[in-house]
Amino acid sequence: FSGEVYGNGMQIGSIILGGPSALIFASYFVLPVLYPLKLTSINEYIDLRFKSKNLRLAVFLPIFLKAVVTSAVALYATSLALTPITKFDNLTNILLLGIICTIYSSFHETKSFRYAFRSSTLLFIPFLPTWGSLIKKKDQILPFFVMDKLSLIPGLPGIFVATVLGGTLSTISSWLNSCVALMWRDVFLKFDFFKSASPSCATLANKIICKYNYFGDKKTKK
Repeated sequence: FSGEVYGNGMQIGSIILGGPSALIFASYFVLPVLYPLKLTSINEYIDLRFKSKNLRLAVFLPIFLKAVVTSAVALYATSLALTPITKFDNLTNILLLGIICTIYSSFHETKSFRYAFRSSTLLFIPFLPTWGSLIKKKDQILPFFVMDKLSLIPGLPGIFVATVLGGTLSTISSWLNSCVALMWRDVFLKFDFFKSASPSCATLANKIICKYNYFGDKKTKK
């Protein structure tokens, strides 16, 4: 939020008022009701509660749209932050980050953390790329500061890039996996062909959906 505060002031700090309250409410009132039901999403609870497939679909659409838009914003913001550090332009960063996040989201849960750790450690190296001009947007202030003032510390720029990339992997992979779960349960399982699919076929189908969502995020960004 450093660039946002620098450019627009402390208004963004107001999110701290609602965030903790929402977490407390969800922890003590929502999760105790939903978790014992072993449901994939809130959409299944709505279906059970109101016995309405149409209402379930109506809830699915805005949730899915929000997930796609949020993933696109996270992808764009990260690529924008990395532009002053890497030698690639913004579009190339978006493409590379999207591919990495898609591959990461396709891994098994236990493997994903291991591969993410290994790939992130490759970035813990001292490097100092050059750039021909100063930053163009306020969101690039922090990366520019790291490269301009702190690059003399060996490895610090690499640690910064690994941290930014790790946050992006966590955010986008969570949204992608959520979208895949929603699409599989609320859309694809309505068809008899997918209802009879074996676990291996279902896993493959979910990975394909994950890759499709990535290309949807790219189009949303554009």
